[in-house]
Amino acid sequence: MALDFHNETTNEYLFGLDDHALSALEAIFTQWTHRTGLAIDPYKDTRLCVEHQRLLVNIIDTYANSRDLNQDMKKTSLIFEFKGILKFCIDHHIDLITLGD
Repeated sequence: MALDFHNETTNEYLFGLDDHALSALEAIFTQWTHRTGLAIDPYKDTRLCVEHQRLLVNIIDTYANSRDLNQDMKKTSLIFEFKGILKFCIDHHIDLITLGD
């Protein structure tokens, strides 16, 4: 099961996360849920405004600084790829929405 991210304004598909990527990002999404009270869930729609995306980037940075990321390079790559996409969306003021199944 994948999680698709769309531009909230245009509803244009931007990118998706497959099961492996969702698993790699699970700890980050859990921290985001603790801080916002919202959940990134493949079964429901979730809005990620630019501020929410900034918080995710902050959580990723904190996560990266507190772990030995050399232990699982595939996971590390997925996390930083997601961070790069978020930074692009932040820089271009793109609010995101995930559309659940």
